[in-house]
Amino acid sequence: MRTRKYRESVVKELFAKSGNVCTFPGCNCTLYDGNDEEAEGHICHIVGLKDIRHDPNMTEEELNDYDNLILMCPKHHEEIDSDEEKYKVDVLKKMKKDHEAEIARKVAN
Repeated sequence: MRTRKYRESVVKELFAKSGNVCTFPGCNCTLYDGNDEEAEGHICHIVGLKDIRHDPNMTEEELNDYDNLILMCPKHHEEIDSDEEKYKVDVLKKMKKDHEAEIARKVAN
């Protein structure tokens, strides 16, 4: 059975490049406020571990790597997982790329 095993460096990179904000367009939800008990950020798989958007040819390591993960608030995590037709792999990858580019622009200015 495939499990969620994230390297610490991957988690740090996800939060840093997301600007600690939900990746969903228009959502400005802060994902982590320093209190583990109140963390709002969900690490979501673009290609799922099973069922949703799953690719059985991907290894567990590939599934849990930075390129296959996206950060969302709980509301948007549920939304992307409840509509697999609307939120296909290419849509989620573009969403992540656009969000991280916007954060990078903000940080650069």
